[in-house]
Amino acid sequence: MNGLARTIWMLAVLWVAQALSLAASQPRNLALNRKLEYSPAPEYHLTRHPRDPYILTDGIRDKSLWYQEYREKTVGWNLVELVEINLDLGQVFDVDQVKIHTVGGGRAGVEYCEYALVSASIDGRAYSAAGMADSDGWLFGRNEAVPRIMVISVYRKARFLKLLVRPNGTSFFADEIEVLESAAIRSRPDGKAQDKSQMIELAESVRQFQRGM
Repeated sequence: MNGLARTIWMLAVLWVAQALSLAASQPRNLALNRKLEYSPAPEYHLTRHPRDPYILTDGIRDKSLWYQEYREKTVGWNLVELVEINLDLGQVFDVDQVKIHTVGGGRAGVEYCEYALVSASIDGRAYSAAGMADSDGWLFGRNEAVPRIMVISVYRKARFLKLLVRPNGTSFFADEIEVLESAAIRSRPDGKAQDKSQMIELAESVRQFQRGM
């Protein structure tokens, strides 16, 4: 092997090693290929698809757009007050974050959701609020369709996750939901168990407080 060939070979080995190291450092997506349960069921006519329970966990992160070639990659709701998404991870994990890949900006009345709240459970019966994020400061009312990611810190042990999403505008669309595993040992869900109405009341109270600041 001459000098040039040896250099090329060493660079190739280094590139592979770096790629493997980068892949190993990425947190695992615990939701990948998991079935989701929705309430209400996704009903937007352009994106309705038999694979809706799996589209948001198929690992394909696209643009959450509801038209043209993006239709079969996106799940959508139209004129609903609240979207509930339930996920069973299969076993208890240390959960770091939930990411919702969504779209907004005002095109066709489609805006980012006002907020999303995540509650966590070990047994699928007793849930407690674990994290919440909102779209304050995002782009609204501009007749645009701009993909964004809503990141919700969870920091809990959980097997079951419940997402409560408050749409803002005529429709809510998403094309992927990720649940990232934590590298740190997390505590079990704490606090008193809350039902759905209590979680909504909590989220609305937080939003009211934020608006008053």
